[in-house]
Amino acid sequence: MSAGTITFEMPWRQVAPSTAASEELTSREYVITWDQIEELRREEEQEDRPSDIAYQRALTILRQAARQLGRNFPQAIVATGPDRSLRLLWSCGRREVRLVIGGTPANKTYFYRESAGHHEVDYIVNGTKLAGYLRWVLAAI
Repeated sequence: MSAGTITFEMPWRQVAPSTAASEELTSREYVITWDQIEELRREEEQEDRPSDIAYQRALTILRQAARQLGRNFPQAIVATGPDRSLRLLWSCGRREVRLVIGGTPANKTYFYRESAGHHEVDYIVNGTKLAGYLRWVLAAI
């Protein structure tokens, strides 16, 4: 920094809201998860890439959850599924949560939760619910 230069730091301001790294107070694992999604979007074969619908919905859901979990957001395993859906998996011990985001408006988006042989499917999907499910997974630690 040269003499006479004034630098202002604004930690509360998001510079580029469309990038995972700009999320405020989130975990490294969130950034890794989002980088995996971005990597899938760069796949050569279109069928191996998540659709724009799945990508945009993931962006909304993950951001909402990250705001609630902050640095406790765990890393997911990310994959593309049938009809260019997006599938995210979190597991710890015997607990597992999957988020399946449909690749088209006709494909369903849902959570799948499993623990010790019991399972549940939830078709009401939003970031608040994801945050709750991820807290449940993390409680297995």
